[in-house]
Amino acid sequence: REGLRTTLARGDSWAGEQVNYHKDGQPLIESVVVAPIRQTDGRVSHFVELKQDITERKRAADEIHRLANFDSLTSLPNRRAGMGALERAWAASSRFEQALSVLVLDIDHFKRVNDSHGHDAGDAVLVELARRLTASLRQVDRLARFGGEEFVVAAPGIDLAGAAELAERLRRAVADEPFAGVGRVTASFGLAA
Repeated sequence: REGLRTTLARGDSWAGEQVNYHKDGQPLIESVVVAPIRQTDGRVSHFVELKQDITERKRAADEIHRLANFDSLTSLPNRRAGMGALERAWAASSRFEQALSVLVLDIDHFKRVNDSHGHDAGDAVLVELARRLTASLRQVDRLARFGGEEFVVAAPGIDLAGAAELAERLRRAVADEPFAGVGRVTASFGLAA
């Protein structure tokens, strides 16, 4: 908002977006253009403001972004977003000469879970698994669902020994507590540093 005031104080036009609220408290996202009206001597006599409601367009863009980048079942980043996170983590680890570990985990015999208990139960396992993995990671770690029952973790600042410890912690998070309606589930891990 400070940019708006500074721009208008110079007598220039300003364009941007702002959020206002309806009487019921719902947000209203607006595209705004404010332009000076000048007198014949060049002085600004007043400003005219043009607003357009772009709430639905922004919501649609946000939904497209969500669908393109996040798994609809677990709400984790999908393969596409996960690859982007891996690339950024790799670039940062190279730039700062910092260790980076990558862990891949796959639920063992997941087809049996779906065949024995149904796809709804399998989906519930994936959702709970995502929750358990997320709870077991640091804030800087990145978890993504790459597809099916395959998940990938990028763990910056962790060497191979640390990756092995992380894999064991994640293995326990998966296997130590039964999944509702399914029982115990195990996972296999691969790691690289």
